[in-house]
Amino acid sequence: PLTANQIASWRERGFVLVHDFLPDYLISAAQDEMRQTQPGPLSRGLMFPSVSNSLNRISIHARLRKAVAQLLGTSHIQLLQSEAWSKSPPSRWAGLSGFFRDAYSNSDQRMHMDYPNHFLTHPSPWDTPEAVAGILYFDSEEECGGATRVVPREGEADKAYAWPYLHMPGVGGHAWINDRATAESYFERTAPDAARFRKRLYSREVELPYRPGTLFLYRFDTWHRGTPLKRGAPNRRVLNFAFTRDDVTHITPWNCRLRMHGENDPNAHAIATAAEFGFARRMYFGGEDELNRASIGRKSQLGVPPPGDLYWTHKMAEAVSLRFPHGDWHEYVPVCDKIEGREECALEGSS
Repeated sequence: PLTANQIASWRERGFVLVHDFLPDYLISAAQDEMRQTQPGPLSRGLMFPSVSNSLNRISIHARLRKAVAQLLGTSHIQLLQSEAWSKSPPSRWAGLSGFFRDAYSNSDQRMHMDYPNHFLTHPSPWDTPEAVAGILYFDSEEECGGATRVVPREGEADKAYAWPYLHMPGVGGHAWINDRATAESYFERTAPDAARFRKRLYSREVELPYRPGTLFLYRFDTWHRGTPLKRGAPNRRVLNFAFTRDDVTHITPWNCRLRMHGENDPNAHAIATAAEFGFARRMYFGGEDELNRASIGRKSQLGVPPPGDLYWTHKMAEAVSLRFPHGDWHEYVPVCDKIEGREECALEGSS
Protein backbone atom coordinates (compact mmCIF):
# COMPACT_ATOMS: atom_id res chain seq x y z
CA PRO A 1 0.00 0.00 0.00
CA LEU A 2 2.86 2.44 0.73
CA THR A 3 5.40 3.54 -1.87
CA ALA A 4 9.15 3.49 -1.25
CA ASN A 5 9.13 7.27 -0.84
CA GLN A 6 6.32 7.12 1.72
CA ILE A 7 8.15 4.46 3.73
CA ALA A 8 11.34 6.53 3.60
CA SER A 9 9.46 9.63 4.79
CA TRP A 10 8.12 7.79 7.84
CA ARG A 11 11.50 6.25 8.68
CA GLU A 12 13.60 9.36 8.10
CA ARG A 13 11.31 12.37 8.70
CA GLY A 14 9.02 10.73 11.29
CA PHE A 15 5.72 10.79 9.42
CA VAL A 16 3.89 10.38 6.14
CA LEU A 17 0.52 11.80 5.06
CA VAL A 18 -1.56 9.63 2.72
CA HIS A 19 -4.87 10.73 1.19
CA ASP A 20 -7.58 8.26 0.10
CA PHE A 21 -5.81 5.31 1.69
CA LEU A 22 -8.95 3.29 2.47
CA PRO A 23 -12.08 2.70 0.34
CA ASP A 24 -14.48 5.67 0.20
CA TYR A 25 -17.46 3.49 1.09
CA LEU A 26 -15.84 2.47 4.36
CA ILE A 27 -15.08 6.08 5.33
CA SER A 28 -18.67 7.08 4.47
CA ALA A 29 -20.12 4.19 6.47
CA ALA A 30 -18.02 5.15 9.50
CA GLN A 31 -19.18 8.77 9.19
CA ASP A 32 -22.81 7.63 9.17
CA GLU A 33 -22.33 5.37 12.18
CA MET A 34 -20.60 8.16 14.13
CA ARG A 35 -23.58 10.42 13.44
CA GLN A 36 -25.79 7.80 15.10
CA THR A 37 -23.37 7.20 18.00
CA GLN A 38 -21.27 10.28 18.59
CA PRO A 39 -17.81 9.51 19.95
CA GLY A 40 -16.77 11.40 23.05
CA PRO A 41 -13.43 13.12 23.68
CA LEU A 42 -10.14 11.23 23.73
CA SER A 43 -10.14 8.42 26.33
CA ARG A 44 -13.98 8.47 26.27
CA GLY A 45 -14.49 7.71 22.59
CA LEU A 46 -15.57 4.61 20.66
CA MET A 47 -12.99 1.98 21.54
CA PHE A 48 -12.35 -1.14 19.51
CA PRO A 49 -14.37 -3.28 19.32
CA SER A 50 -17.15 -0.69 19.35
CA VAL A 51 -20.76 -0.49 18.22
CA SER A 52 -19.49 0.83 14.87
CA ASN A 53 -18.91 -2.08 12.54
CA SER A 54 -17.14 0.20 10.05
CA LEU A 55 -14.65 1.48 12.63
CA ASN A 56 -13.96 -2.11 13.65
CA ARG A 57 -13.33 -3.07 10.04
CA ILE A 58 -11.02 -0.09 9.52
CA SER A 59 -8.98 -0.99 12.61
CA ILE A 60 -8.05 -4.41 11.21
CA HIS A 61 -8.23 -3.60 7.50
CA ALA A 62 -5.77 -5.55 5.35
CA ARG A 63 -4.35 -2.39 3.71
CA LEU A 64 -3.66 -0.83 7.10
CA ARG A 65 -2.04 -4.00 8.42
CA LYS A 66 0.13 -4.27 5.32
CA ALA A 67 1.26 -0.64 5.63
CA VAL A 68 2.23 -1.21 9.27
CA ALA A 69 4.12 -4.37 8.27
CA GLN A 70 6.02 -2.37 5.64
CA LEU A 71 7.06 0.24 8.20
CA LEU A 72 8.03 -2.20 10.96
CA GLY A 73 9.55 -4.84 8.70
CA THR A 74 7.38 -7.68 10.01
CA SER A 75 3.83 -8.98 9.53
CA HIS A 76 3.75 -10.16 13.16
CA ILE A 77 2.12 -7.12 14.72
CA GLN A 78 -0.35 -6.24 17.46
CA LEU A 79 -3.01 -3.56 17.72
CA LEU A 80 -2.77 -1.71 21.05
CA GLN A 81 -4.99 1.30 20.43
CA SER A 82 -8.04 1.99 18.31
CA GLU A 83 -10.27 4.79 19.52
CA ALA A 84 -12.53 7.10 17.52
CA TRP A 85 -13.01 10.40 19.29
CA SER A 86 -14.29 13.95 18.74
CA LYS A 87 -12.52 17.25 19.21
CA SER A 88 -14.71 20.26 19.94
CA PRO A 89 -14.21 23.87 18.79
CA PRO A 90 -12.87 26.38 21.34
CA SER A 91 -15.25 27.72 23.97
CA ARG A 92 -15.78 31.43 24.48
CA TRP A 93 -13.30 31.29 27.39
CA ALA A 94 -10.50 29.99 25.16
CA GLY A 95 -7.48 32.25 24.98
CA LEU A 96 -7.97 33.72 28.44
CA SER A 97 -5.10 33.42 30.87
CA GLY A 98 -4.96 32.65 34.54
CA PHE A 99 -7.90 31.08 36.33
CA PHE A 100 -9.95 30.43 33.19
CA ARG A 101 -7.25 28.54 31.27
CA ASP A 102 -7.46 24.75 31.49
CA ALA A 103 -3.94 23.31 31.70
CA TYR A 104 -5.30 19.95 30.51
CA SER A 105 -7.14 21.30 27.45
CA ASN A 106 -6.25 19.63 24.15
CA SER A 107 -7.58 22.52 22.02
CA ASP A 108 -4.20 24.18 21.44
CA GLN A 109 -1.77 21.45 22.44
CA ARG A 110 1.80 21.79 23.61
CA MET A 111 4.49 20.32 21.37
CA HIS A 112 5.02 16.73 22.42
CA MET A 113 5.82 13.16 21.50
CA ASP A 114 3.29 10.42 22.19
CA TYR A 115 5.68 7.93 23.75
CA PRO A 116 4.99 8.99 27.38
CA ASN A 117 1.35 7.97 26.85
CA HIS A 118 2.31 4.47 25.76
CA PHE A 119 5.85 3.44 26.71
CA LEU A 120 6.64 1.99 30.10
CA THR A 121 10.30 2.70 29.31
CA HIS A 122 11.68 4.91 26.53
CA PRO A 123 11.75 4.55 22.73
CA SER A 124 14.72 2.79 21.20
CA PRO A 125 17.14 4.88 19.14
CA TRP A 126 15.66 6.26 15.93
CA ASP A 127 16.80 3.55 13.50
CA THR A 128 15.05 0.74 15.42
CA PRO A 129 11.36 1.78 15.52
CA GLU A 130 9.04 -0.46 17.52
CA ALA A 131 5.62 1.02 16.76
CA VAL A 132 3.43 2.84 14.26
CA ALA A 133 0.92 5.46 15.38
CA GLY A 134 -1.78 6.89 13.16
CA ILE A 135 -4.68 9.31 12.86
CA LEU A 136 -7.44 8.75 10.31
CA TYR A 137 -9.58 11.83 9.64
CA PHE A 138 -13.33 11.79 8.90
CA ASP A 139 -13.88 15.52 8.39
CA SER A 140 -12.24 18.30 6.38
CA GLU A 141 -9.77 20.94 7.46
CA GLU A 142 -11.68 23.48 5.37
CA GLU A 143 -14.77 23.02 7.53
CA CYS A 144 -13.21 22.27 10.92
CA GLY A 145 -9.70 23.72 10.98
CA GLY A 146 -7.46 22.27 13.67
CA ALA A 147 -4.82 20.72 11.42
CA THR A 148 -2.14 18.63 13.10
CA ARG A 149 1.31 20.21 13.09
CA VAL A 150 4.53 18.22 13.00
CA VAL A 151 8.28 18.86 13.20
CA PRO A 152 9.96 16.89 10.39
CA ARG A 153 13.24 15.26 11.35
CA GLU A 154 16.12 16.62 9.30
CA GLY A 155 18.69 13.84 9.29
CA GLU A 156 20.81 12.11 11.91
CA ALA A 157 22.34 15.33 13.25
CA ASP A 158 18.99 17.01 13.93
CA LYS A 159 19.29 18.33 17.50
CA ALA A 160 15.50 18.32 17.87
CA TYR A 161 15.65 14.53 17.71
CA ALA A 162 18.74 13.96 19.84
CA TRP A 163 18.22 10.83 21.97
CA PRO A 164 16.94 10.51 24.71
CA TYR A 165 13.80 12.63 24.43
CA LEU A 166 13.16 14.61 27.61
CA HIS A 167 12.10 18.22 26.92
CA MET A 168 8.33 17.85 27.23
CA PRO A 169 5.64 17.89 29.93
CA GLY A 170 5.31 14.69 31.94
CA VAL A 171 8.91 13.63 31.32
CA GLY A 172 12.07 14.14 33.36
CA GLY A 173 10.18 15.30 36.44
CA HIS A 174 8.30 18.06 34.58
CA ALA A 175 4.62 18.60 35.32
CA TRP A 176 2.10 17.09 32.89
CA ILE A 177 0.43 19.98 31.03
CA ASN A 178 -1.46 19.77 27.74
CA ASP A 179 -2.31 23.40 26.93
CA ARG A 180 0.42 25.09 24.88
CA ALA A 181 0.49 28.52 26.56
CA THR A 182 0.41 27.01 30.07
CA ALA A 183 3.12 24.47 29.22
CA GLU A 184 5.50 27.01 27.70
CA SER A 185 5.00 29.43 30.60
CA TYR A 186 5.86 26.56 32.96
CA PHE A 187 9.10 25.78 31.09
CA GLU A 188 10.12 29.45 30.97
CA ARG A 189 9.81 29.58 34.78
CA THR A 190 11.33 26.20 35.67
CA ALA A 191 13.61 25.09 32.80
CA PRO A 192 14.84 27.96 30.58
CA ASP A 193 17.06 25.68 28.46
CA ALA A 194 14.12 23.41 27.71
CA ALA A 195 11.98 26.47 26.94
CA ARG A 196 14.49 27.64 24.34
CA PHE A 197 14.66 24.15 22.85
CA ARG A 198 10.87 24.05 22.58
CA LYS A 199 10.69 27.50 20.95
CA ARG A 200 12.89 26.15 18.17
CA LEU A 201 10.46 23.25 17.72
CA TYR A 202 7.51 25.62 17.23
CA SER A 203 9.51 27.62 14.68
CA ARG A 204 9.90 24.45 12.57
CA GLU A 205 6.37 23.03 12.75
CA VAL A 206 4.48 22.41 9.52
CA GLU A 207 0.72 22.03 9.12
CA LEU A 208 -0.77 18.88 7.61
CA PRO A 209 -3.89 19.38 5.45
CA TYR A 210 -6.61 16.77 5.83
CA ARG A 211 -9.93 15.71 4.38
CA PRO A 212 -12.15 12.66 4.95
CA GLY A 213 -10.00 9.57 4.45
CA THR A 214 -6.63 11.26 5.06
CA LEU A 215 -4.24 9.03 7.00
CA PHE A 216 -1.42 10.49 9.11
CA LEU A 217 1.13 7.80 9.95
CA TYR A 218 3.74 8.84 12.47
CA ARG A 219 5.89 7.52 15.32
CA PHE A 220 5.77 7.72 19.09
CA ASP A 221 9.03 9.72 18.88
CA THR A 222 7.74 12.32 16.38
CA TRP A 223 7.29 15.90 17.61
CA HIS A 224 3.74 17.04 16.84
CA ARG A 225 0.69 18.77 18.32
CA GLY A 226 -2.99 19.48 17.80
CA THR A 227 -4.28 22.99 17.04
CA PRO A 228 -7.64 24.65 17.78
CA LEU A 229 -10.67 24.05 15.60
CA LYS A 230 -12.43 27.01 14.03
CA ARG A 231 -14.93 28.74 16.28
CA GLY A 232 -18.42 27.50 15.53
CA ALA A 233 -17.12 24.51 13.56
CA PRO A 234 -18.64 21.05 14.00
CA ASN A 235 -16.76 18.52 16.07
CA ARG A 236 -13.86 16.91 14.23
CA ARG A 237 -13.84 13.12 14.30
CA VAL A 238 -10.73 10.98 13.99
CA LEU A 239 -9.61 7.42 14.66
CA ASN A 240 -6.39 7.14 16.66
CA PHE A 241 -4.58 3.81 16.45
CA ALA A 242 -1.28 2.25 17.43
CA PHE A 243 0.44 -0.93 16.29
CA THR A 244 3.65 -2.49 17.59
CA ARG A 245 5.74 -5.51 16.76
CA ASP A 246 4.27 -8.65 18.28
CA ASP A 247 7.27 -9.24 20.57
CA VAL A 248 7.07 -5.83 22.28
CA THR A 249 5.75 -5.74 25.87
CA HIS A 250 7.03 -2.36 27.13
CA ILE A 251 4.52 -0.42 25.01
CA THR A 252 1.32 -0.76 26.97
CA PRO A 253 -2.18 -1.19 25.46
CA TRP A 254 -4.42 1.85 25.32
CA ASN A 255 -7.59 -0.22 25.05
CA CYS A 256 -6.81 -3.60 23.41
CA ARG A 257 -4.17 -6.14 22.52
CA LEU A 258 -4.98 -7.90 19.27
CA ARG A 259 -2.24 -9.97 17.66
CA MET A 260 -2.17 -10.28 13.87
CA HIS A 261 0.06 -12.65 11.95
CA GLY A 262 0.48 -12.48 8.20
CA GLU A 263 -2.46 -12.15 5.83
CA ASN A 264 -5.04 -13.97 7.94
CA ASP A 265 -7.99 -11.88 9.08
CA PRO A 266 -7.90 -11.45 12.87
CA ASN A 267 -10.91 -12.11 15.05
CA ALA A 268 -12.20 -8.64 15.93
CA HIS A 269 -13.31 -9.82 19.36
CA ALA A 270 -10.24 -11.89 20.30
CA ILE A 271 -9.15 -9.42 22.98
CA ALA A 272 -7.87 -10.71 26.29
CA THR A 273 -7.91 -8.82 29.56
CA ALA A 274 -4.56 -8.10 31.19
CA ALA A 275 -3.09 -6.21 34.12
CA GLU A 276 -1.75 -3.41 31.94
CA PHE A 277 -5.00 -2.47 30.17
CA GLY A 278 -5.89 1.17 30.63
CA PHE A 279 -2.53 2.07 32.15
CA ALA A 280 -1.60 4.09 29.06
CA ARG A 281 -4.70 6.23 29.46
CA ARG A 282 -3.74 6.97 33.06
CA MET A 283 -0.25 7.95 31.93
CA TYR A 284 -1.86 10.44 29.54
CA PHE A 285 -3.00 12.36 32.62
CA GLY A 286 0.19 12.01 34.65
CA GLY A 287 -0.22 8.44 35.92
CA GLU A 288 3.48 7.76 35.43
CA ASP A 289 3.89 8.30 39.18
CA GLU A 290 2.70 4.73 39.62
CA LEU A 291 5.83 3.55 37.81
CA ASN A 292 7.97 5.63 40.16
CA ARG A 293 6.53 3.70 43.11
CA ALA A 294 6.18 0.27 41.49
CA SER A 295 8.15 -2.77 42.60
CA ILE A 296 10.08 -4.86 40.09
CA GLY A 297 7.26 -7.40 40.21
CA ARG A 298 4.63 -4.78 39.44
CA LYS A 299 6.73 -3.32 36.63
CA SER A 300 7.09 -6.79 35.12
CA GLN A 301 3.34 -7.35 35.43
CA LEU A 302 2.73 -4.16 33.48
CA GLY A 303 5.18 -5.21 30.76
CA VAL A 304 8.57 -3.73 31.68
CA PRO A 305 11.32 -6.19 30.66
CA PRO A 306 12.81 -7.70 33.82
CA PRO A 307 16.32 -6.94 35.09
CA GLY A 308 18.85 -8.95 33.12
CA ASP A 309 16.79 -8.93 29.92
CA LEU A 310 18.82 -8.12 26.79
CA TYR A 311 16.59 -5.07 26.37
CA TRP A 312 18.53 -3.32 29.12
CA THR A 313 21.59 -1.77 27.57
CA HIS A 314 23.38 0.85 29.62
CA LYS A 315 22.02 3.60 27.35
CA MET A 316 18.43 2.38 27.66
CA ALA A 317 18.67 2.16 31.45
CA GLU A 318 20.06 5.70 31.53
CA ALA A 319 17.30 7.00 29.24
CA VAL A 320 14.59 5.44 31.41
CA SER A 321 16.17 6.82 34.59
CA LEU A 322 16.24 10.29 33.03
CA ARG A 323 12.59 9.97 32.03
CA PHE A 324 11.63 8.86 35.57
CA PRO A 325 14.06 10.76 37.86
CA HIS A 326 11.87 10.12 40.92
CA GLY A 327 11.74 6.35 40.39
CA ASP A 328 14.09 3.53 41.35
CA TRP A 329 15.55 1.83 38.29
CA HIS A 330 18.99 0.88 39.62
CA GLU A 331 18.23 -2.86 39.42
CA TYR A 332 17.89 -2.52 35.65
CA VAL A 333 21.30 -0.91 35.08
CA PRO A 334 23.78 -3.34 33.49
CA VAL A 335 27.55 -3.11 33.55
CA CYS A 336 28.68 -2.96 29.94
CA ASP A 337 32.06 -3.60 28.41
CA LYS A 338 33.27 -3.13 24.87
CA ILE A 339 34.56 -6.49 23.64
CA GLU A 340 35.78 -6.63 20.05
CA GLY A 341 33.50 -3.77 19.07
CA ARG A 342 30.43 -5.26 20.77
CA GLU A 343 28.68 -4.06 23.91
CA GLU A 344 28.37 -6.94 26.37
CA CYS A 345 26.41 -6.29 29.51
CA ALA A 346 25.67 -7.96 32.81
CA LEU A 347 23.73 -6.84 35.86
CA GLU A 348 25.67 -4.96 38.51
CA GLY A 349 27.07 -7.40 41.04
CA SER A 350 26.80 -10.43 38.73
CA SER A 351 29.81 -12.47 37.74
